[in-house]
Parts: sequence; C-alpha cells; structure tokens
Amino acid sequence: MRHRITFFAAAAIALAACSNDRCIIEGTISGLEGEGWVYIQDAWNGYETIDSTKAIDGVFRFESDIADPTHVYLYYNQEIQLHNMLLEPGTIKVSGDVEEAWALYGIGTPMNDRIAAFSEKTSSLDASKYSYDELKKLIETLTLQELNEGDGDAYRLYLISNSYHVHPAHLLKSFETLDEDLKSSGFAAETKDYLERMVRVYPQIEGSEVIPTFIDMEFPDLDGKNVSLSSVVNRKGNRYVLLDFWATWCEGCVEQMPLMKAAYEKYHERGFEIYAVSCDPKPGNWMKFIAEEELAWVNVISGKTRNMPEWDIYALDGIPANILIDCQTGIIIDRLIPGSMLEERLSNLLD
Repeated sequence: MRHRITFFAAAAIALAACSNDRCIIEGTISGLEGEGWVYIQDAWNGYETIDSTKAIDGVFRFESDIADPTHVYLYYNQEIQLHNMLLEPGTIKVSGDVEEAWALYGIGTPMNDRIAAFSEKTSSLDASKYSYDELKKLIETLTLQELNEGDGDAYRLYLISNSYHVHPAHLLKSFETLDEDLKSSGFAAETKDYLERMVRVYPQIEGSEVIPTFIDMEFPDLDGKNVSLSSVVNRKGNRYVLLDFWATWCEGCVEQMPLMKAAYEKYHERGFEIYAVSCDPKPGNWMKFIAEEELAWVNVISGKTRNMPEWDIYALDGIPANILIDCQTGIIIDRLIPGSMLEERLSNLLD
C-alpha cells in the first residue's frame, strides 16, 4: 500500500440494470482462480460488510438494495482489494486484471463516470512539463474546478475526502456547500474533523490566520536513546528538516528511499536533515533495512501507525507521509512531497 488504502484497485465489475434502488452487480476479474468470496464493505460506515457472494475463477454476482449513495470497496477473501466505487443506481462496468489495480476505474453511472474521467485527467498530466510548485497548483486548480462543477453531493464528498494535494482550507469551504443531511452523517463529520486538524499542520495560504508550526515528538534511535524532533530542528547548521513517516513493510516507502538518499547526499551539507519515524512493529526489520540501505539520517522508531498520537496530530491518512519544516521559524512549509520531487523542492530552497 501507500498504506493509505489504494483507490481504484483491480476488478472487473458490471453493476447492471438497477431497478429503482436495487442493483445487480456482476463481476469478472482476471487473475483469480478457483473459488473464493467477494465482500462489499461500506467505507462511509466503518467498513461494515454489507453483502457477500461466492466467486468462481473471478466471476461473481450480487443483488443489492441501496438507500443512499455510499463509497464501497470490494474485497476478495477479505485480503485482496478488488475495486472501489460509489454505490449508486445504474450500470457500472470495470474491466482489467487483478495485477493492475492502479489502472482500473468504474464507468457507467454518473458519479463513477466523473471519478474515472477526473482521475484520467489528472493522471495524464506530463509532470516533466511542470515544476514541482506548478504541478501542485495545477492539480489543486483542477480539483477545485471539479468540486464546483461536479454533480451529486456524494461525489463531491468523495472528492473532498480523497484530495490529498489540495489545501484543506479550500476543501473545508467546499464541504460547507454540501447538502445539510449529508454533512450531518458520521463519515462527513469525520471528514470535517480531519480537515480542521489538517489545517493546523498544512502550509499556510494567503488570508489564513493559522500559522502551522511543527509539533514535537520523541522516539528511540538505533542505540535506544530517545531523540526529539525539536533537537534535530534546533541543531546548529540545520536549515530544513523533513519529518518522514515510513516502514519497511510499506512498498511505497521503500520505493522512495533511493530518491530520498540522492536528495540527502546532495543537500545534507547545505543544511538538509531527515527525521525518519519508522512504524515497524519489529525493530529487527527496521535495523536490518537501515544497515543494508545505509540510511545516514536521523532514524527513530515508534513501532505503531494509527495507534500513536502523532498520527492524529499531523492528520496522517497513510504512509509514506512527510512534512518539511523550516528550522529558523519552526513553520511547516510543505507536505507530502513525492520522492521524485524532493530534489527539486530542496533546490528551490538551498541552491
């Protein structure tokens, strides 16, 4: 995972010929052999399993009633995420292979068509044509346009809750335009709370009175000695510190390590440091990885993810996740910098 749940994962489904609010869901997923079970889990209601059916060689069928549109996931044998969509009346079709989760979208109903079209629009952007800041601004602009133009409040809530590169102050403003009944739902209330927490730890925007300064933490390093984030931020010679949450079991984290190492080697002597918090439950795996990869920055371990206060304090929704801190002021100046963009971001600050 990014270990945020990966959206638009693999499946081949047809949500066919819904009469009123009753839907028939038929799926054919290549890459699944033999018998298994497919479950529908309601992401907006505590991931409650609302239906299940047997699949044979990836072929299955559901018949379900829906009261209101909701965001659901399909899971195979409670282990493999097959697909996610907004459950709504209509016909949804998805085709593809279980090994290509990232490439699959549902189409055939109004809100799911918009999800697929908007995802295609943003994913097709040629990152090489833009600077880091330009690309972030473009994605934010496109998302806000979509929120203003999108039909269906359930679709807009879905977009608000999944727009990780849009300033939360903008998302809160869009949230307030949703239908009052929807805003009072449990998931919507959780989304608002999350966005309000995120504003406090997200780079400041013009007009905002909230100054997002880093919140301290302390964890043991490789020698078992507790090292605080503040001690690294305040260390003489440090100009910018990247607070990085990661784990050896997180594929996305491991993939970014070579890029982070390249940026660190280039800019460490100019004042760049990393305070890397491992969420590994087993210190041995963490220590072995650091030794093998020769990670020279400040390494500490929490051993936890969502069960640690810092998860809520920094409004994290998964790993890898990072926050860039200006050591002179303690202010958070960036967040969720992809490994591929880290060198460019530091170049703008330190070159």
